[in-house]
Amino acid sequence: LLAAVSDRSQFFLFTGRSLAVRFRRSDGSPLVGKVSRSKTGKTVTEFLGIPYAEPPVGELRFRLPRPKSPWKLPLNVTRYSKSCLQTPDSYFKGFSGAEMWNPNTPLDEDCLYLNVWVPGRLDAKRKLPVMVWIYGGGFWSGTSSLDVYDGKILASEENVILVSMNYRVSVFGFLYVGLQEAPGNAGLLDQLEAVKWVQRNIRTFGGDPDLITGSATSPWGMETQQTLLERALLISEACNCSVTIRDPNPDFAALVRCLKQVPAEKLLENEWVTYEFLDFPWTPVVDHYFLMEDPRSMLQAGNFKRTELLVGSNMDESVYFIVYYVDKIFKKDDFFTKEEFLTSNELFEQAAFMLLPHKLRKNPIAYRWALDKMLGDYYFTCHANEFAKSYYQHGSQVYYYYFTHRSSQQTWPKWMGVLHGYEINFLYGEPLNTVDYSYTESEKQLSRRFMRYWANFGRKGDVCCQDGSLTILPTPYPHLGY
Repeated sequence: LLAAVSDRSQFFLFTGRSLAVRFRRSDGSPLVGKVSRSKTGKTVTEFLGIPYAEPPVGELRFRLPRPKSPWKLPLNVTRYSKSCLQTPDSYFKGFSGAEMWNPNTPLDEDCLYLNVWVPGRLDAKRKLPVMVWIYGGGFWSGTSSLDVYDGKILASEENVILVSMNYRVSVFGFLYVGLQEAPGNAGLLDQLEAVKWVQRNIRTFGGDPDLITGSATSPWGMETQQTLLERALLISEACNCSVTIRDPNPDFAALVRCLKQVPAEKLLENEWVTYEFLDFPWTPVVDHYFLMEDPRSMLQAGNFKRTELLVGSNMDESVYFIVYYVDKIFKKDDFFTKEEFLTSNELFEQAAFMLLPHKLRKNPIAYRWALDKMLGDYYFTCHANEFAKSYYQHGSQVYYYYFTHRSSQQTWPKWMGVLHGYEINFLYGEPLNTVDYSYTESEKQLSRRFMRYWANFGRKGDVCCQDGSLTILPTPYPHLGY
């Protein structure tokens, strides 16, 4: 039995148990989404894999994104797109705690797509607040299709529209040579292009283009132009291009022409040729186009848009990364296997022991704690604090959270504590999914509280509820990490 219900720009197509939703973007391009249910039983209309930019392939590799041209035939957007090219994490192969962050769709350069979750049925008159999610991953990994990023629960429980997008990572998104053929920051411009798409089109989904809130996780660092030029030369040499690090006057135009012809797989094989300890090789750069100056200088000078800010960090930010890098401090073969790691913290304590002053080497528990706090503060907490403080000092309203709850469903060893990124499960309402998980009642309440904070912030720039059911501790001094 097949039936259609028309309503100007959209109609519903019933096929058995499924319900397809067809409507047109603001430019007239037809889309076919679907109506589904969240794991809490609520109705959600979802559009998965909407193209927002032209495929960055061939001559468009490394270049800034180009808006997607309109199309005439209905486009099926009921499945996630492919993920942007990257190297999946295989260090703890077979371990769900690590592999949950690996791409769960095929990898491809043609990856610039976004997803939209709308609570209930489509209604362009609703003007719902819009939350835009940008995944983390140090600019070298990540995808919007991860199970943990499924937006159905958050959208339906909080009555908000949720949007997520893919953007280019690693060398494909951040190769920089100072030319328009490889200007750097392409991955950041992908994000901007996706947000522009949201502003142009979200009204047809029932969203309010004046109520768009962005959320991002796991930022990393920036590099100087000179550092990224050197890295471009290194990967050029590794890919057998004629322009190398030894050239006194390298021809960067020739370098880019060569790298555009190199198979994507070979670029991935050599993306870490520029590797440094506790660092990622391909990051944003001050390009004087998108980033006019170093963000830290902009913060100190107050050279940024005044807006509300919600920022935070977790209690044990660096442990997750340290376990990947300790073999750079010690010879792993001497005493370390991944199986032992899952049941023992001996390696972690030995790493801390080697980095601590002699007078602090008497308490084994302190070794682990000190190393985590030292690196966690340096790479995450201090930057979050500085960011929040600068916003506050220049007159913006700032809300700061410090996440200290270790999930009962956490698969990493207990001694690792509250890891980087694992508040996301609570933000997306995973504890409410009783079909696949067995969270405690208190964790369900924590998740509802976390979702409400975020949704309130998106609705009115204030995390609190008007009825006083959610409160905060008012203080201009964010947590310092100790």
